[in-house]
Amino acid sequence: MAGYELYVFVVCLISLFSTLALLCAMFIIIARKEMQAIEFGMTDTKLVDEYIARVRRAEARNKKPREGHLLRGLLLLLGLAAILLFAFTLWLRFSEPTVKGSLAVPRVVLSDSMSEKHEANKYLTENSLSDQLNIFDLILTRELPGEFELELYDVVVYEYKGELIIHRIIGIEEPNARHPDHRLFQLRGDALRYSDEFAVEYSQMRSIYRGERVPFVGSFIFFLQSPIGSVCIALVIVGLIVSPIVDAVIQNKRRQRLRLLGFTGKFL
Repeated sequence: MAGYELYVFVVCLISLFSTLALLCAMFIIIARKEMQAIEFGMTDTKLVDEYIARVRRAEARNKKPREGHLLRGLLLLLGLAAILLFAFTLWLRFSEPTVKGSLAVPRVVLSDSMSEKHEANKYLTENSLSDQLNIFDLILTRELPGEFELELYDVVVYEYKGELIIHRIIGIEEPNARHPDHRLFQLRGDALRYSDEFAVEYSQMRSIYRGERVPFVGSFIFFLQSPIGSVCIALVIVGLIVSPIVDAVIQNKRRQRLRLLGFTGKFL
């Protein structure tokens, strides 16, 4: 990790933990204020009215009230969804660029070099090649076939200076005296007039695109992979975890106060 990247990572980490600490402190302050109000009897009228209304509704249905169960279940589902989404974005960020096996690896398209058919690229219309990619599309990349199984007009992902580039093969130079052991591939983005300035070797290629994509979903994933996106989803996860705990503590305090006021029974 370069010096600047390390600096950004440390700053984001400090910001994340500071924000999470602030959020937890806010939850604690709100809970303490509420519990003090209950303990000193400042909410007695409200507590009694709510309790009586809850009992009447429960008796009308002839069962114990369960108003909070649906909300807690919904919060649990949202929390699990947020955790899974966060794990998915982390997997996308740190997954190996080379796809191996039958499992497809999603990638976010971050360039518009494949977004349309440039008029100079006659081979696109002549061969009915309509698998263009827009920026922020979410695509599925699959394991590369063998070097000599790659064909003209395949769309592949290759790595150059640490960056992943997705372009189309528009020319193949078979082994010759200059490179007797391997092929050289000429690649170009569909929206570009000129080919990439260098020939690409098979060893630089990481995966192949077979036309499987979800339009524009990648913009959301790209945001979640950013520092601010990671902070947002971390706040959601912490909020969904801490909120039910704080609510349970407050509800227990309310039940204790109602008992002091003389209310008993299964409806507490």
